[in-house]
Amino acid sequence: MQALTFQRQPGRPCIEQLLSIAQGDSGGSRRIASVLLSLWCGDSFPCDLQALLYLDSNRLRQILALIAYLHQHGLQLDCLVSQEEMKPILDRYTPV
Repeated sequence: MQALTFQRQPGRPCIEQLLSIAQGDSGGSRRIASVLLSLWCGDSFPCDLQALLYLDSNRLRQILALIAYLHQHGLQLDCLVSQEEMKPILDRYTPV
């Protein structure tokens, strides 16, 4: 299995790519958005982990690398991603 690591700034390129994908209009976008929302505020946005099985392998590796990074450093996604950055995803995937 390939090592799950971040390059350059801790996780930022990976996070930016996932945020961008999550703003799209596909099943994969919706699934990534669900995971990101759950990592950002799990009490408000529970995630069905089975949805990860439907992601392509590159996106799944990115999600797993992000989870591993957060775990290793004792962080939550809201420490790395601001409300402003999450706003497009919140607007798209949360009921009014």
